[in-house]
Amino acid sequence: MAEDLDTLKLHPSDNPRLSLVTTILDGSNFLSWSRSIKLVLTAKTKMSFISKDAEIPERNTKEFEQWIKVDSMVTSWILNSISRDIVESFMYTKTSKELWTELENKYRQSNGPMEYRLKRELASLSQARENADIKSSDQLMQFLMGLKDSYDHVRSQILMMEPYPNVSKAFSMVLRIEKQKEVNTEPQYASQNLAMQAFKKQEFPRTFQKKRNFVDKRSQGYRDWYKNLMEQRKKNATEINKAVVVIEIKEETNMMIDEKAIAHVLKSELHKILGGFKPQH
Repeated sequence: MAEDLDTLKLHPSDNPRLSLVTTILDGSNFLSWSRSIKLVLTAKTKMSFISKDAEIPERNTKEFEQWIKVDSMVTSWILNSISRDIVESFMYTKTSKELWTELENKYRQSNGPMEYRLKRELASLSQARENADIKSSDQLMQFLMGLKDSYDHVRSQILMMEPYPNVSKAFSMVLRIEKQKEVNTEPQYASQNLAMQAFKKQEFPRTFQKKRNFVDKRSQGYRDWYKNLMEQRKKNATEINKAVVVIEIKEETNMMIDEKAIAHVLKSELHKILGGFKPQH
């Protein structure tokens, strides 16, 4: 009874100028149009007015008067949803149910070829999808067979997936495994680098330092000896220069000195310079 009251009730916004759908019936789109009309009437609890099992209240009752009012509203909504080019043929129907029956009889049969074409296209799309799935599966198998034995784990993981991934997704999984391997090997390389750095900074310098200390001790003796030698040579050169100067002075003051005297003086000076070493005659 509550449902009947809702069916016979109109909302304040309901009016005869309302169109139920945005796409009107033009004679070639009855299937989609009728589907939209039924959805809207169901939402408004008015679907019973066009259904085959619709019941009309007894005449000369308040319910009948309300039913006539609501049915006229539903008829107006349907007529407003039909193209002006064809709506004239349905203007004289008595009830919304009669209007709907005439629309079905006229346009539902004419839409048979369209329905067939649509179903055929859907079947073709389904078949094309199946073919695409088969092709994708073949490509995936070829890709997996091309992988090295080191990828057996990821290969098995992909084959266990349901449904099979496409080649692009499988390739991404392989790349992810490869990157994971690189991350896992980085600590090993890092430890090797640290060991090498420790060897360079600690072990090698210690060994080299020992050898270097040994060489430094030996070279220190040679440096001291060489330094003393250089100083002695410099001192000897200075003394020799002094001797030459003495000889030159004596030559200037006494030009009569003979060669034997000069040689005697030179040998004496050399004897002093050389620390008592007697030059050979």
